[in-house]
Amino acid sequence: MTNRDIAERLEEIADILEIQGGEPFRVRSYRRAAESISHAPFQITVTTQPGALTALDGIGGSIAERVMQIARTGTCDVREELLEVFPEGLLDVLRVPGVGPKKAALFFREAHVHDLSTLEQAARDGRLAGLKGMGKKSEERILEGLEALRSLSGRILLDEAWERAEELVRDLGGPERVRMCGSLRRGRETIGDLDLLTSTENAGSGEALTAHSMVESVPLAGETKSTVIITGGIQVDLRVVPPENLGAAWMYFTGSKQHNVRMRELAQDKGWKLNEYGLFDADGQVIASDSEESIYSALGLPWIPPELREDAGEFRAARDGSLPTLIEAGDVRGDTHCHSTWSDGVHTIEEMARGAQVLGMEYMVISDHSKALGIAGGINEEQILQQAEEVDQVNEALQGFRVLKGIEVDVLSSGELDISVEVLAQLDWVNASIHSGLSQSAAQVTERSVGAALSPHVDVVCHPLGRLLGRRKAMEIDFEALLQACEEGHTALEINCSPDRLDLPDTYARQAAARGIPIIIATDAHAIEHRGNLRYGVAVARRAWLTRDQVLNCRSLEAFLQWTGRGSAPLSER
Repeated sequence: MTNRDIAERLEEIADILEIQGGEPFRVRSYRRAAESISHAPFQITVTTQPGALTALDGIGGSIAERVMQIARTGTCDVREELLEVFPEGLLDVLRVPGVGPKKAALFFREAHVHDLSTLEQAARDGRLAGLKGMGKKSEERILEGLEALRSLSGRILLDEAWERAEELVRDLGGPERVRMCGSLRRGRETIGDLDLLTSTENAGSGEALTAHSMVESVPLAGETKSTVIITGGIQVDLRVVPPENLGAAWMYFTGSKQHNVRMRELAQDKGWKLNEYGLFDADGQVIASDSEESIYSALGLPWIPPELREDAGEFRAARDGSLPTLIEAGDVRGDTHCHSTWSDGVHTIEEMARGAQVLGMEYMVISDHSKALGIAGGINEEQILQQAEEVDQVNEALQGFRVLKGIEVDVLSSGELDISVEVLAQLDWVNASIHSGLSQSAAQVTERSVGAALSPHVDVVCHPLGRLLGRRKAMEIDFEALLQACEEGHTALEINCSPDRLDLPDTYARQAAARGIPIIIATDAHAIEHRGNLRYGVAVARRAWLTRDQVLNCRSLEAFLQWTGRGSAPLSER
């Protein structure tokens, strides 16, 4: 069991307790413990000492005992007792957008819903619309949510794939001996199978994989290929090739299929043959095979970054010398979307600031939710001004780092901004987001987004499509209209790094950047540990062909504030 797996079990306990109508304090305790476990600085195993667990925030003796039970068996006594009353399938029901614990309990009692299939049948039969708090539109949204879940079936989000692959790579010999391939290396937002590659010099790698603690079954164990199913039903393929073929195999198994087809066509045009073993002339003699660079070079091309290998213009750019120098995570100098304990964040402003500073950043925007998002503890105008005073105090205590005053202001269903323009005008930075009314018509959500982009007080439109991968489809927005509004309003667009959002998608971000619209890559961090999500947003940006010059928060603090047209003095001095 990984820390992620253990945290998921704790979250399940919290979910079932909430369905049961359990004590809120107990629910919060399990959720807090899950958060601590997921970001623990060490891997929890059956040999972990209880003292190491209780040293983590939110982990007391009883929960520590449950954690060790889960590490040993995959479950615990509390979870099993709860599942005697409520079927495990209800946990899947909670994954459907708009279905919280109260609704799941209602569906269970009144409509005999106990898993996704019975939920879908109840919705199609019209048995949900008549329940308290429900209606025909609510029923339709549940069906849409079920379809969204199906779209992710058999695939996992980028962060989970990355974390599991990194653990396997580490345990099989490290990145110098085991390489990631496939859609994971290309930075796709969702991943099917995990593809790993090593050479015959890494003796015993196949045996190490099949014996790994995450492995649940072994469909294939061979000298050149091993296939295992790890926790969560994820397939992992490990291929083993001679060292002299490593470069060709790495390119071939990275893909994409379309890119590989084009590469083979280029080889055929020269009378050559290209496959996973190398590039060969007409007589079967090896031209190149030991490195990707040598293969591209033999075909008259510079090396093409994996994120661009989608047959989406990379060959033309390679031939005319216009391949971009893609952005790197280290290029990002500030984080413009961060939450604190003032709303639904886990850490204080100072803690978030020092966490960002440790990662090498120069500034951050504290942008807690505005008052309309009550479920997230949104703050009002008076609280924003009080928070600004705390920001000034934090800045006095920091050296070489600046916290900027901001807000994540809700764009209401009416199109109005949730905070008065008088207060917005006093802030360093304003994020504008849509969190409600996402099922409005295309005309309505477009009008709201366009209005936000045209507001002189809004700097960036955040997670513009409003999607949650596998849980909620994107809003039906007229993206061209939004781009025009951003151009006119001098407004940026955000790539949100949260792995279940990754919004903007790469194709949209590429369109925006091509129009000269600045892009923001922001973590949407609700805890210090969430800053690690930066790499997922950067992966999106790289797939969008973005350079550091096209990303606004790659600028220095001075240049960043110059773009906003605002100063950084205390509110009282403005």
